[in-house]
Amino acid sequence: MLTFNVYDRVFEVRWNGTTGTAFTVDIDQRQYLVSAKHVFEGIKSSNHIEVFLQSRWQKIQVKVIGISPKDTDVVVLATEMPIIPNHPLRLSKGEVILSQDVFFVGYPYGLHSTAMATDGELHLPLVKKACLSGYLETPGGSIWILDGFNNPGFSGGPVISAIKPTQEVVVGIVSAYRFSEESVHVGGEPIEAIVKANTGIIYAYSAAIAIDLIAEKPNGTQI
Repeated sequence: MLTFNVYDRVFEVRWNGTTGTAFTVDIDQRQYLVSAKHVFEGIKSSNHIEVFLQSRWQKIQVKVIGISPKDTDVVVLATEMPIIPNHPLRLSKGEVILSQDVFFVGYPYGLHSTAMATDGELHLPLVKKACLSGYLETPGGSIWILDGFNNPGFSGGPVISAIKPTQEVVVGIVSAYRFSEESVHVGGEPIEAIVKANTGIIYAYSAAIAIDLIAEKPNGTQI
């Protein structure tokens, strides 16, 4: 079970016609927006992105803090002003063990939950559960391998470890799912077509990559 600290930090975002998920973290009294690099492909400092806030899409100017190396899929941005209060939620390089359950949070196909609060309607992300099956080491950083069912739109969402109740930490950033090419059959006979089938294997980059990007240039790059 996740607390509202997680829900309140995850946002539906839009950039150059691409819709995905991003989430905020606060480090040294500054708020950062973390997502998958492919959600913000080509982003530069002073560009405006769209974030669904207060029941509507709002344009927000961002500054590029860091973009992970070519073969990895993490981006860290900063906004001029915090877009959400500083609820407890932090990035973690550990605090997770193989075979445990984790949660991933986001807006698949633009879907969301609604709830009413004193200041209006809430636009809440969906939550799914997966098993932390394994990991891969790459030159750019670690990749968590999850056993679950990812959907388009979860990209950029946080992977949450909640080993201790009410003490969730972000251990990864959702990147993609592995697919297999399957033949198409009509009337029992194969035709010259294939579909990309979701295998249920999810790739999520370690939150350590985002931590290192922020530590390297907390005030941003020249991009």
